[in-house]
Amino acid sequence: MADSKITELDALVQPEGADLVAVVDDVAVTPVTKKITLTDLYEEIPDGQDLGWASGAKAERVDGHIVLTPEASKLVKIAVLRQNFTTDAYSNNQVVLTGYSYGNGGGTTVNLSVTFGITFASAPIVVIAYVGKNDSTATTYPPTTTQSEVFASVYGLSTTGFTGLLRIISGATTAGHNYFACWIAVGTLA
Repeated sequence: MADSKITELDALVQPEGADLVAVVDDVAVTPVTKKITLTDLYEEIPDGQDLGWASGAKAERVDGHIVLTPEASKLVKIAVLRQNFTTDAYSNNQVVLTGYSYGNGGGTTVNLSVTFGITFASAPIVVIAYVGKNDSTATTYPPTTTQSEVFASVYGLSTTGFTGLLRIISGATTAGHNYFACWIAVGTLA
């Protein structure tokens, strides 16, 4: 295929790391056509260059941070070091979900029903904390006031959700007021 235009060459459907790509080096001064392997091309991406896919997913470097943006309705999967009693193990395919929930007062406890937007392969690790209340049935977050001595816990944990329990240590909740908790769930995506 000597003396062929690049546009006349056959398309490569499944490129491999050792495949060669033609590049023009030093375009502004003395342009020279050179070769580079795909492995070398993607091994070190220059600052200011982002990776983008036709699907809308991208990887960016912003102020020294790596910002991963998945396709619409997708999650970024990560590897985490997870300790199980006395052993540490890396676990891939992990996702982190965050959220808040609220329930109406009227006693010494408030139950908060949470349904994850995804399904985990097994019950995730969930941390929950009380963050305050609205002095009405308002559902806006963050809440406007707090109540001291509130204990937050999780029960009924499954691959699709959990129930949060807010227990008022001193006093009682007020009927007609919404009590809020925020939560973080970390686990393996199903």
